[in-house]
Amino acid sequence: MGYSQLDKILHRQFLERNGLTKFLFDRLKQKSKYANNLRESSHVFITGLARSGTTALLNKIYSSGKFSSLIYKYMPFILSPKLAYLYSKYFGNSNYNNHERMHKDGIKISLNSPECLDEIFWIHHDINYNSHDALCNENINRATLDQYSFFLNSYSNFNKNNRLVIKNNNNHVRLESLSYYFENSYFLVIFRKPISHATSLLNQHQNFIKIQTEDPFILEYMNLIGHMEFGLGSRPFRYKEQESFIENQSKNGIDYWLSQWIETHNWLLNREFIYRKNIKIICYENLCADKVIYKDICKFIRLTKYNSGLSFKESKNLKIKSNPNKDLLEKANSIYAQLKDLSLK
Repeated sequence: MGYSQLDKILHRQFLERNGLTKFLFDRLKQKSKYANNLRESSHVFITGLARSGTTALLNKIYSSGKFSSLIYKYMPFILSPKLAYLYSKYFGNSNYNNHERMHKDGIKISLNSPECLDEIFWIHHDINYNSHDALCNENINRATLDQYSFFLNSYSNFNKNNRLVIKNNNNHVRLESLSYYFENSYFLVIFRKPISHATSLLNQHQNFIKIQTEDPFILEYMNLIGHMEFGLGSRPFRYKEQESFIENQSKNGIDYWLSQWIETHNWLLNREFIYRKNIKIICYENLCADKVIYKDICKFIRLTKYNSGLSFKESKNLKIKSNPNKDLLEKANSIYAQLKDLSLK
């Protein structure tokens, strides 16, 4: 989507850390203190590293019409749910034509498409968010979880569907706290074959470096909404329980992205919370190969009416630009095999 000068001004005014956004965020926090039943929501959270298939699954579930979500049309007023809803209702252009997103991966979007926009909450929750050199897992306190729940429920309350489907790749580092707090909600964690996944991440990193160099506001926009998985503003994920070794590798090489895959999925594999009854691990290759997998996902999230057709596809055109380190690839494939044993079949 192109951004006019007015769009840029509004995005900076309503998303940057300033007096207005502090007021809006403080108001959300204050209102959450008087809200009831914050933990009783039955939302669906989709997470996993970027390029694992999270957007494809988000769009599939959202297309059922049984869930609301955060959509592009709410931008840039995300921190004011009521304003975002009113703006989308009276001023949002619902006739904006579908077009392929900047990833050039065949996924088309419009103003009515769901997107990962709840990360804006976490950006304003953490005053030091923009100074971190990595995104780390953390234990989240009850007050913050109440505020996040109120933030999400404010959007679901404006729509006929009181259930939300939320895709946020960054939420995997918060999975332990979120899955415990939202005990009536459902969490779908997607993973993908390591070499394919790492290659896709590398390709997108190079793609977005080019895009952001040509249009610096794209970098600014992605930073404002917390999309730092690749490109000029990319940051790694780091897990406090294990040593990180990706900083010594170039982001322009496959080994960096393969190392990130290993660190993320090794951490997930060794967390006890991954066995909680409201969490399901999903292998994207299995999802592409067998329509029963999506049927089982729908049963798990209590979605009774859905299109059961096989609409997930593996990319057949990924070309590995350089040979990965053999030891890294062997370790990644071992973790992948263990995760497949735990995933929906």
